[in-house]
Amino acid sequence: MLKKNRKWLFLLPLLLLLVLVIFFRTLPKEVETVRAERRDVEDYITEDGTLSFGDSYSVISELSAPVKAVLVSEGQEVSPGTELFQLDETDYIYQRDQQRAELSSLEAQLQKAELDPLMTASPEEYIGNLKSQLESADAALSALEKDYRAAESLFQSGDISEADREKARAAYEKAKSDAETARARYERSSQSLRELEKQGISGKKLNEQFYGADRAALQSKIDALNAALSQLDEKIGKASVRANRAGIITALPIRDLSVISAGQEAVRIKGSGEAYVSAKVLSSVAPLLQIGDPVDVKLKLRGSEEHFEGEIAEIRGYAEKGVSALGSDEYRVELRVSLKDSSALSGRDGYGLTLRLRSYEGKNVLTIPAEAVFEENEKHFAYVLQSGRAQKRELSLSYEAGGNAVIESGIEEGEELIRDAGAKGIRDGVRLRGKQKSQGEKEKGKGTEK
Repeated sequence: MLKKNRKWLFLLPLLLLLVLVIFFRTLPKEVETVRAERRDVEDYITEDGTLSFGDSYSVISELSAPVKAVLVSEGQEVSPGTELFQLDETDYIYQRDQQRAELSSLEAQLQKAELDPLMTASPEEYIGNLKSQLESADAALSALEKDYRAAESLFQSGDISEADREKARAAYEKAKSDAETARARYERSSQSLRELEKQGISGKKLNEQFYGADRAALQSKIDALNAALSQLDEKIGKASVRANRAGIITALPIRDLSVISAGQEAVRIKGSGEAYVSAKVLSSVAPLLQIGDPVDVKLKLRGSEEHFEGEIAEIRGYAEKGVSALGSDEYRVELRVSLKDSSALSGRDGYGLTLRLRSYEGKNVLTIPAEAVFEENEKHFAYVLQSGRAQKRELSLSYEAGGNAVIESGIEEGEELIRDAGAKGIRDGVRLRGKQKSQGEKEKGKGTEK
């Protein structure tokens, strides 16, 4: 009997331990919980920006010509109207003089064409006169071509001056133009007469249409020459190039050129307007920003920081493709921030700055900690503690900051949620015992910076 009692005395502690283990295992697991509550939430991002006091712009040459003079130097401040450089317009003046001579010749021919019907008996006689004029023009051209070639040889040997050679060249070029005009007029008139005769036109009507067509062709060529002369005058006026805005010369490519081509950059000028900061943000962030949003602008200088107030003045409507620090493709949108007081930044054009941009602002919005939210199949969920059990609840989020999730639907204000949705043993339907903490104990609601 004593042995049996001793046996039970020995087993009793083990039985009690077993009962305690079973009891504690059946107790609901204690988890930290938090209630959904309304409050003000802000979120921020930081981006690097560059200070600028005006856009850079390039002065492009509109002429192809030798460079006559560069009148500014790199680093020089210029104002609107400052003459930057001069180009040699000699070739354009020569072309203009040649075309003016040709215009005078055509106007004389038109006047003669208006008198020819009175001076000649028929179109055939008129064409005969044109042929004679062409033969005279060809003879003059042949003689002046020989004179020009002789002058070229004499110039090469040093026997005549460059001015004499140019005089001979100008005479040859004029004779060449006169001959081409005479030939074109003769061939055009001959063709016109043949076409009219093919149509069976004769007599007075033939004369009227023939001479009318010739005068119309001459007038058309005169109009074209006048237009060309107007363009040449405009080009000659562009030989002297001036700045059209204030700024600082930052580059002078023309300084190293003897001849510049039309469309080539000659001068680069940095504008001197109001200060602004330019930056590029990810295209996923750009829709969260609005023109007029306040921006904190920070300048770091040898261990110290200076802060300036600004606001978003412009957000570009397109994104540019780039490469991230990790080597993957990304798209960024450029924005500009205006500064309320930039006097302290004078002389720091091009400095790097840090921008603190507000990406979200919510007043009296329903929030829960971001760690209480988990994602499955591209949907958002949270565990609500209801009647001592975890209840999986689908959510709709309007915004998710670093530490806050702003709830659009799925949870009501005051409902108790499991703070850490990813904790071990948390699943739908499991018994739990909540240990509640307010959101404010871990998150003050001042927003996060990315």
